[in-house]
Amino acid sequence: MQLKADRVLPYGNKLGNGAMTVNYEANGEASDWMLGDRGIIAMSPELGIADKRSNAFFIKQPSVIKDVIFTN
Repeated sequence: MQLKADRVLPYGNKLGNGAMTVNYEANGEASDWMLGDRGIIAMSPELGIADKRSNAFFIKQPSVIKDVIFTN
């Protein structure tokens, strides 16, 4: 199954792993474990907004966190 071929992403959204989308390389996270260990297809979307302050790994400004939550 190929999700990219079946769906159109909203403008500004990226499709790919952490290294391709947010320049963050890691061994994986919960949805990787679910697929590898349990055979369950899962996903963990990255949330953000146009405000560049939302690109931080840990967002420090409460107002930016609030904007990300309400926008998404």
